[in-house]
Amino acid sequence: MRNKWAVKLVLFFSITAFMLAGAPVYGEVRHTSIPDVVITQPSGNFEGYFPDITKAANGDLLVVHYWATQHVGDNGSIVMKRSTDGGLTWSSAQTIVDTSYDDRDASIMKLADGTLLLSWFTYTPGIGAVDVRVKRSSDNGATWTNEVIVGTGLAWSAVSAKIIELSNGDLLIPLYGRVAGVPRDRATVVRSTDKGLTWPSSSEVTLAASGTIGMNEEGIAELENGHIKALVRSAGGDLSGYEVHSFDYGASWGAPQKLDAKIHAPELFRIPGTDKVFQAWSEVGSPYGRAVTVRMGYLNAPWSSGHSEFLYTHTGAGDMGYSGTVLLSATDLLTVYYDASKRIIGGTFSNIVDWEKDFGPKLDLKAMYNAGSLTVATDMTWTSPTYPDVGVASVFDGSTDYWHSAFKNTEAPASYIIDLKSDYSVSKLGVALKPGYTESADIYFSNDGINWGSPAQSYSNANTTEVDYKLFGQNMPVRYIKVQVTASSGWAGLNEIELYGHRVPDAPLMSAQPLSPTNGSVTLSIAYPEHADQRKYSIDNGPLTDYSGPIIMTSNGKVEAYSISDAGISSAAATFTISNIDRLAPEVSLLSNGTEMGDSAAFLENDVLAITVAASDAQSGIESVAITWDGAPYEQGTQLDLRGKPGAHTVSAAVYDAAGNRTERTAIVLVQTDVNTMKALLAAYAASGELQNPLGTQLQNSLDQVVHHLSKGRLAQAAHHMDNFLKHIRNGPRQDEISESAQAALIADAQYLIQGWTP
Repeated sequence: MRNKWAVKLVLFFSITAFMLAGAPVYGEVRHTSIPDVVITQPSGNFEGYFPDITKAANGDLLVVHYWATQHVGDNGSIVMKRSTDGGLTWSSAQTIVDTSYDDRDASIMKLADGTLLLSWFTYTPGIGAVDVRVKRSSDNGATWTNEVIVGTGLAWSAVSAKIIELSNGDLLIPLYGRVAGVPRDRATVVRSTDKGLTWPSSSEVTLAASGTIGMNEEGIAELENGHIKALVRSAGGDLSGYEVHSFDYGASWGAPQKLDAKIHAPELFRIPGTDKVFQAWSEVGSPYGRAVTVRMGYLNAPWSSGHSEFLYTHTGAGDMGYSGTVLLSATDLLTVYYDASKRIIGGTFSNIVDWEKDFGPKLDLKAMYNAGSLTVATDMTWTSPTYPDVGVASVFDGSTDYWHSAFKNTEAPASYIIDLKSDYSVSKLGVALKPGYTESADIYFSNDGINWGSPAQSYSNANTTEVDYKLFGQNMPVRYIKVQVTASSGWAGLNEIELYGHRVPDAPLMSAQPLSPTNGSVTLSIAYPEHADQRKYSIDNGPLTDYSGPIIMTSNGKVEAYSISDAGISSAAATFTISNIDRLAPEVSLLSNGTEMGDSAAFLENDVLAITVAASDAQSGIESVAITWDGAPYEQGTQLDLRGKPGAHTVSAAVYDAAGNRTERTAIVLVQTDVNTMKALLAAYAASGELQNPLGTQLQNSLDQVVHHLSKGRLAQAAHHMDNFLKHIRNGPRQDEISESAQAALIADAQYLIQGWTP
């Protein structure tokens, strides 16, 4: 055992993990160049490399990693850190492996029974890798057993990925190394049938080997019972990664299939209860450093069906990555990695949806700016003939060079506001602040340029030397983007803004004919913009239907129309409500003196009578009302003179609503008279001067005789005297004794009564 007391002394003290400002937001990747949490920082010359992570049976998160002075050294040990709050904070380090070798590249996993297995390999400077070893813990990592050496036929062996537990209970550990006398690495698996207590070399099977390139650093996962998938790093050639499958629990393996990614240290596992396979690796040769890269896979789907996204980048840094990922919940993830340039082990929170989304193409902001379809309002307008690439438009030129930035020739605050002139659905934002200098800034999105809400992205004393990306958990509706630089070292600067997503199609325009009330149908036309790839509408929240031409609406309803792009981005709903179709006739009642008449009503001829109509229409409203009395037009509410009009009369009302629906109501008005009524009329006419004596006296005498005979039941005699009444009124009067109207009324009454008395 080498003397490492100095290192252990440093690690023994409590070290709390450094958290960036703001707690992680599960469900989206906040930064691709800034860790959500820094788990390990350097101590003197020592720093962390090659981390892995698992969740213990008690819920604690455990990170193990190599602790050494350099990537390959002679003094490395394996340490473990613990989080009891879901990865937000971390304990001080506990040394769990420190042999006489250089102990490195640790991986940790949990068996179904809660047992933890730690695997790593030993290394001797000047000689190389020696062997692979395994320790176990049955108390959530508080204590560890002595190690056992994994048997192998390789001359030397190493490991970079965790042990897996198969559905049949066996364990497989992925090794790589060389057979004596063979110049190239190969990948193998060794099986344990006793939960990792022993790893006999007789169980070893070659997973991948080639006569032209080396195969190493494989990661493995059981996708379905007996079906194991491996991702393998290659050494030599074009450095492409490979995919290998076994369908017999790892007893045999198919031929390696070349992939379109340059893979170092892959990891993969199936998301429980789904057909999704999380796959991550460190992309060698990437312009963003050896970037931690993720591609979500699916059962029975080829590699090409997925797409890759960067989880953590550091431009120009080659010594970084080697990720380990753990499920925090059914959907939330924490991925850990190292960055030797920053001398840290960091962690990034994400959600499964982050790796399934198609974030869309990068918007060509430069072309939009040049075409005038994007405008900028900013106080970062400094220019210089010495630096021709400095200016407002440099923010879109794709260069992270310092002199391809926009500057304000004073310190912050400074602002840079972009108007995209149309609505966009943004799923990914890239930002580079002033290169090489610390700045603080908030980036806001808005639909109207007035209401900005909370920042979509924030930086606090950040030194961005590359474009930093945020992957939004859900697409963001954006027209305006505001970068507000709140603090700066020297002049305020902005280097790059990138947006990924799709233009939101313009909403359709709808028109209808007729717009006035109608008892027919309405024709609705929808005009879609040319850039609408799909043209859809729905009626009354029903299913979306393809629009092929004008819609004939036979009833009222709400129509919603959408322009949809091939990317599935929908416009806001254009809404048109049809409410002018009215097929219901008005409700109508005839009223006599304000009381509903029904089908008929009776009145004495000296009664007062005025006819009105009560009409209502709940939809288009009453348009017109026409009333007739015995077929002649009648103005409703006008008082009718019933004198001299005995008998049945017909009153009719025709009511139209604004849509043309018609309701007609008819009632019979029976005007009644008798001798006493006639005597009352004589008195009224006399009082008004329309009847003079001696005619008035003669008529009164005739009516008295009529009353006398009626009281005796002698109708014929009554009719005779009423006939005398008629003779007096027709033949005897002087012109000034009775008015024409009184004469006509009394004659009509007399004739009406005589007719009633005569058989």
